[in-house]
Amino acid sequence: MRSKASRTTQASRTSQASPTVQRLSDALAAGAFVLLFVAFVVLRANGGPEWYSAGYLNLFYLTAGGLAFVSVAVREVDDPFWWGSTHLLVGGLAAIFIGRQMDTYVPPEARAFHVAAIFVVYAAYPFTLPGSLRFARDRWPFVGAFATLLGVYCYHLVHEPAGSAQAAAVVFIGLVFAANLFLFPRVVPRDVFLWTLAGTATVVVTLGALAYPLGEYTIASFEVGLYPATFSLPLVGEFHSMQSVFANPNSVGIVGFPGVIAAFVLVHRQFVQQRVVSLVVALGLLGVNGFGILLSWSRAAWLASAIGVGLYLSVVVLGRRSVPYVVAACGGLTLLFLVGVYSPVLPVTTNGRGALWSAAFEAALSAPSTLFGHGLENTHELTAQFLEIERHRGKSPHNSYLQLFIRTGVVGLLSFLTLTIGAVVDGARRAEEVDLAALALGSAFVVHYLFESYQIFNIAIGSLISALAFGYLLASGE
Repeated sequence: MRSKASRTTQASRTSQASPTVQRLSDALAAGAFVLLFVAFVVLRANGGPEWYSAGYLNLFYLTAGGLAFVSVAVREVDDPFWWGSTHLLVGGLAAIFIGRQMDTYVPPEARAFHVAAIFVVYAAYPFTLPGSLRFARDRWPFVGAFATLLGVYCYHLVHEPAGSAQAAAVVFIGLVFAANLFLFPRVVPRDVFLWTLAGTATVVVTLGALAYPLGEYTIASFEVGLYPATFSLPLVGEFHSMQSVFANPNSVGIVGFPGVIAAFVLVHRQFVQQRVVSLVVALGLLGVNGFGILLSWSRAAWLASAIGVGLYLSVVVLGRRSVPYVVAACGGLTLLFLVGVYSPVLPVTTNGRGALWSAAFEAALSAPSTLFGHGLENTHELTAQFLEIERHRGKSPHNSYLQLFIRTGVVGLLSFLTLTIGAVVDGARRAEEVDLAALALGSAFVVHYLFESYQIFNIAIGSLISALAFGYLLASGE
């Protein structure tokens, strides 16, 4: 937690930037985030470029990181050299590693040395900004958990054969993981994140909604259609689930529910600040995103939206002193919901998730090392051998916690719990200074992780958004 003096210094330093410089800084930051979100959507979209892979995504990350650093350098007047030099050092080394991975992956010669060097470069990300030592001191459990989870993946990387796609994935994802948690949330303003998040969700939903009157269509090689499964809405009729540019409606839900929370926060803030035009825009984003998660028919997204919006609204009404109690209440309601789902109380089907979770837990316990898990093996295949129902085999565990438990064992799972649930608990403890938007998003993702397998060490669109949300939660009050 920062002292009063450090807060004053930061405020005075920021205030030295002229309005023009501040607008330029915000524009660069917005450009960085738009680049990231577009890069992720294109990677997961139907009909995307065949040549586009995770390696190119990493190059976009380095470019976006450069924009983010420049956005801060133009308004930070005391030590711009620090910003530029650290990014050139860490970003340059990362570019070398990534360039090598796109051709030869981690080479068989001096393999342990190469992996150790990759670990050091990525583990340095929490320390690449001014004030990093203070940040690391105040957030040491989370910096340690980040390094531990990264270390477990690197441990498994050493044992992967040269040329393995799984080995390359660890190198690609490591950069994304580090930058999402400890770079962008500390250099890109929170409101830029919220507007970009809400806007991205609205674009995804709008593209998906056009498929209802138009049918399946193609836009710039991307295929947009409707999911075969249908559902019924009272007084309206039967609908196909919205899948937009993705292969599955759940992806629309994963983008849509944080878009709903972000838009709700923006509506409140524009109302308080009496910005009429921005308020109208935010209301439009909220309406479209809410419409999107309804038509995705993702019940997990509905629950996560309710948790995030309910937490934020409750604290606004009751005051910041209520934060610990509201967070605890959200946790209790989630547990009650889980109990209700597996009893006749709630008319909600689980789509076989109970069997998948049980099989995933057995798969995790069957690992050669319970401490470090199975490593980089396919979790679908590991889970399948413990499933008795044939139609469930080949599916993901549909639970981020269990997926990580399978791959990284007890050590990785505890690190993940620290970075997610631990970050929410820490935010509740810092009630007077925590960013409520980040806390609402983090709490919603903690719940949503129970029903989907993407977590923060991945290159799914949900991994991007959730890691950024927890990054902003950790950075709030810095």
